[in-house]
Amino acid sequence: MDATRERLAGRRERGSEAPSISEDRGLALLCPGDLNIYSVGISTAGVGEARMARADPRRRVIATTVDPHGGAVARSFVAGEGLSGQIDVRIEDVRRTLPHPDEAFDFVYSRLALHYLTPVDLDRALRELRRVLRDERRLFCVVRSVAGMGVDSHTVRYDAASHATIGVRPDGSTVRAERYLQTNASIVGHVERAGFVVESVADYDEVLFADFERRLAPGPDHVIEVVAHRPG
Repeated sequence: MDATRERLAGRRERGSEAPSISEDRGLALLCPGDLNIYSVGISTAGVGEARMARADPRRRVIATTVDPHGGAVARSFVAGEGLSGQIDVRIEDVRRTLPHPDEAFDFVYSRLALHYLTPVDLDRALRELRRVLRDERRLFCVVRSVAGMGVDSHTVRYDAASHATIGVRPDGSTVRAERYLQTNASIVGHVERAGFVVESVADYDEVLFADFERRLAPGPDHVIEVVAHRPG
């Protein structure tokens, strides 16, 4: 854990921390009154959440993951940054009822997490996120796009009916879906069914991070960004 934290800190000190288009766009939406933030699927060891916290010492961020190892790495990094008082890393599953009261948060941030949910679970999760978000406050979510999926390869197959990516073993057998890719229309439909009002939709290429240490993936992916709010 300490080694990971030191490598992350070293990257920043050298000015070599790779930028993130979608992370930058999401953080740019934060307003001065957004003091209680819910982050679904803490990203790349918590660097994005650390940026949220540093921007305002009054800000409190609950950052979640379903991965205990990832949560431990993130807690170590957050502690090393001196931000444990502002960022609370928790093991929480957005597919379940969240342990937070109605309208508890001023901003919901979900970057590259919701595409791991089946369509049914995604609808359930978005309804729950709407419940814990205050009226007229924003949801920012980024998911992987169908447009980033090329033709079927020998290791991954895409099922257009379910939006699922399916792993293919060398013997031709398949394993469970890893991600549920979206089109602009499909993710907007999920967000609107949950009761949000969509403000904007954008899709763009982005070179994503391959791991918690923010090492870049070998090539660009295509993502869809949705900004929406809970109506009053």
